[in-house]
Amino acid sequence: MTAAARVLVTNDDGVAGEGLHRLARRLRDQDFDVVVAAPEEDESGCGTSRAVAADGLVPTRLRAPAGLAGIPVHAVAAPPGLIVAAACQGAFGPAPDLVLSGINPGANIGPAVLHSGTVGAALTAIQYGRPAVALSLGHGAPYHWDTALDVLTAVLPAVLARARDRRQPPPLCNVNVPNVPAHRLAGVRHAGLGAHADSRLTIQRLGPELLHAAHQPAAPRDGGEAALLAAGYATVTPLRPVGEDTAVRFALPAADQERAPNQERAPNQERAPNQERAVGQERAPDQERAVGQECAVGQECAPDRERAVAQERVAGHGPAGGQRPAPRGRSAALAQDPS
Repeated sequence: MTAAARVLVTNDDGVAGEGLHRLARRLRDQDFDVVVAAPEEDESGCGTSRAVAADGLVPTRLRAPAGLAGIPVHAVAAPPGLIVAAACQGAFGPAPDLVLSGINPGANIGPAVLHSGTVGAALTAIQYGRPAVALSLGHGAPYHWDTALDVLTAVLPAVLARARDRRQPPPLCNVNVPNVPAHRLAGVRHAGLGAHADSRLTIQRLGPELLHAAHQPAAPRDGGEAALLAAGYATVTPLRPVGEDTAVRFALPAADQERAPNQERAPNQERAPNQERAVGQERAPDQERAVGQECAVGQECAPDRERAVAQERVAGHGPAGGQRPAPRGRSAALAQDPS
């Protein structure tokens, strides 16, 4: 990946966002091949959503904002997760080599990364094998956008170097920058994902059919990105996509554990209610019946008929009428789809 790499710039605040425009200009001036595709309206808090209307139609419009000459700018009626997915499938020209999401006004730290559309766009890029950076700047007025851009300029070469190593998965980097002038920046530090966000969501009921939700600033806590940001450091946190936790095994009911996948009972082979047995209770050998020979509710099965069916099965002959019974306990659905 070289300086001419194609970069998708997006955000969750909307295509008119100042941070988005500043990021696109900085990349253009560094000779990247930049395309902007961002939500038409504010989509903050949408996470990795790729929601679409029932008809599947997603309107897009080309824009020509001042200061972005030479950069295609697409306003898309969709959340950033869907926009990144569309870009990676060629919806806005050649698929990007790198996805940059931001600059978000407000940090995205701790559990907030689950809900952030800024981080959600980067997570979606990883699903398509593209390296990605989510860039956020602490709240405050005025916003020191150049401080965030200077941090990105310092961090991006390391991200690109990692992306060139095909033995490794594409990197996903969450970068948060304190909202201070560049000369007051204390430095750039790696940080673990903290246990607390810098705000908390409070929800109150106002009436029988009305709630009120608001994000309130959270009290500063020790540790994690928040402490470093408060001390004037920009933080760099590598993230990974959601995956299976192989260290956890749940205690499942015995019947679900012991029954092999190919022993599931088809819906039309259920036992009558008065013939159910307790979980873990084995059926006595002389009570086995061929599948399809279950008795109706309240009807006794003749023992000689059961023995005859069993003898036919052992001898390799089908039941009366020339049909061979299906293998015991194997459902048609499982026979067709081993997954």
